[in-house]
Amino acid sequence: MALFLLPFNLYAYQGRGWSSPLVVSMLVVGIILMILFVVWEKFFAPVSFLPYRLLLDRTVFGACLLCTCQFASYNVWNSYFGSYLQVVQGLSVTHTSYVVQSATMLTVFVALAAGYVIHKTGYFKLISLVVGIPLSILGQGLMIHFRGSGNIGYIVMCYMFTSFSQGLLIITNEIAILAAGSHSHVAAMLAIVSIFGGIGGSIGFTIAASLWTDIIPKKLMQYLPGEQLENLFTIYGDIVTQLSYPKGSPTRDAIEHAYEDAMRVLFATSVGIWVLGAVGVLLWKNINVKNIKQAKGQVW
Repeated sequence: MALFLLPFNLYAYQGRGWSSPLVVSMLVVGIILMILFVVWEKFFAPVSFLPYRLLLDRTVFGACLLCTCQFASYNVWNSYFGSYLQVVQGLSVTHTSYVVQSATMLTVFVALAAGYVIHKTGYFKLISLVVGIPLSILGQGLMIHFRGSGNIGYIVMCYMFTSFSQGLLIITNEIAILAAGSHSHVAAMLAIVSIFGGIGGSIGFTIAASLWTDIIPKKLMQYLPGEQLENLFTIYGDIVTQLSYPKGSPTRDAIEHAYEDAMRVLFATSVGIWVLGAVGVLLWKNINVKNIKQAKGQVW
């Protein structure tokens, strides 16, 4: 996975781009190794890393698909969100941390509340389909509109929408995959969903880095004043340099404009990923967990 995903981050730093021998060789070897991994797991491994029998269940597959899309979508726009808050919205590192940590706390409390609702009703699919995914799409979609400088209140509001959605989807996704298996499969199920979450996160980071390294330099070249073009790569690669230009100056305006253009693409890409995420939820069986008979005592 690393050999396959790294070229999407590194190609912009190679003189020949995608035709660079380093990029091509890493892609080819990565794909070959992933194919060999599947063959090994299927036919030769004494103990399989992934229990394929469980993956054939549509609820399990849907949960894995949703987890992949959730982490991929989140990491696409969140990878550079902290820098965006500082450069475009003018927040300090401290206030940026407040925004991020507030969203994290909201996610935790929402997950607890959602767990209680599911405990009382027994249903979890409807929460994800009617509230979780639409709220995430709404939050990220509105960020496209409010991404400009001076809209920090609206940006925080949208961030809270997304965090609320994350709390719902995290808990319902884990309940979905656990409800599809038996008590003896709890560890395997949690391991599976964690693996796909990690893969999704890596994909999200890779997409973000690929888009960022492609868009920002081009936009800076387009927007920077002529006398600053010689400092383009210094400005691009150093947030301290970016912040050193006072707000309202032509150079800072150019930097902010480049950020806004890049974030628009990142937000739009993130929203698009949710199409697959919604498919994952639709694959779930509408299981009522209150009807699942609990195992008593030790299970061997």
